[in-house]
Amino acid sequence: VELRRFRTLSEPPAGGMDSESDDPPATARFADDAFGELQAILAGLAQHVVPEKGGRRRRRRHREASCESPASARSTASTRSASSVDGYTQGVVAALHRAALDYPQHAAELEDLVIVHATIDLVCLADHRRRRLFITIRGTDRYLRQATLPRDIGNDALVVLGVAPWRVRSAAAAYSEACELCPGYATFGTGHSLGATIVEWLARWAESSPERRDFERIDLFNPGSTPLRRRPVVLERTQVHAHCVMGDLVSRFYITSGIRRDLRPLPQLNPHLLGHFLPSSCALAPLAREVVAGATLRAMAAVCASQAATATIVAKA
Repeated sequence: VELRRFRTLSEPPAGGMDSESDDPPATARFADDAFGELQAILAGLAQHVVPEKGGRRRRRRHREASCESPASARSTASTRSASSVDGYTQGVVAALHRAALDYPQHAAELEDLVIVHATIDLVCLADHRRRRLFITIRGTDRYLRQATLPRDIGNDALVVLGVAPWRVRSAAAAYSEACELCPGYATFGTGHSLGATIVEWLARWAESSPERRDFERIDLFNPGSTPLRRRPVVLERTQVHAHCVMGDLVSRFYITSGIRRDLRPLPQLNPHLLGHFLPSSCALAPLAREVVAGATLRAMAAVCASQAATATIVAKA
């Protein structure tokens, strides 16, 4: 068997990327790669750092003062105090909670994640228990909001020209600060579309100096590509896992220096959407949400009953 650094895990149909196939689409998207599933979930979190309202806000970064011990980190992850939530992290915290309910097979890892740094373009999360640092970078904002549209258009244009996007510089600064907060942690990067391209160039930046921390692994979902660039971004010390959907025009010309997995598209989704890579929601997920909602309602009812009883006692006194 010939071993090559580049290998495709699922070859496209013989007629090319756009060929039709009678074979049913794959249902086990990451049957042999549970970590890839986790990375796909995290790739979707980056879109939630953009404030829902399109107005431009003063750029703010959220950082933990220092890396906590595993015990205190778990407590922080579970309580999510209001003081640690700002305009960028609020959406990410909510998305993390939803993901833990939707994908209970990854709930233990998702619940251990603590936000240590966030900007309008990315979020860094630390798993203090396992000493891992994740950076997930936002792709092109699908809502075309005022705060993101100009920067995204410019960076997409650079991808078409085959050069590194401008946002790599700000991502490098954020990554360096996160590494300082979490010394000795293994680092992992993930992103979708433009975000995947930025992650790949960021890993190249990290490898370009011995003083910087290399990524252990990066997962790129439908990364941006162009026919003007016919060579990969060379990474020598980083595991590169590229995941592409057959028929996706954005990643059609992508060339990797690592492993590439090509998936048949799910018929109900546009080929470019991240949903092709997300794990199937567990059948127990809706039940879990109902249980949580029921427990919340019962807790609220108990609080209301306690307040009413207290008011009655005070009135009689």
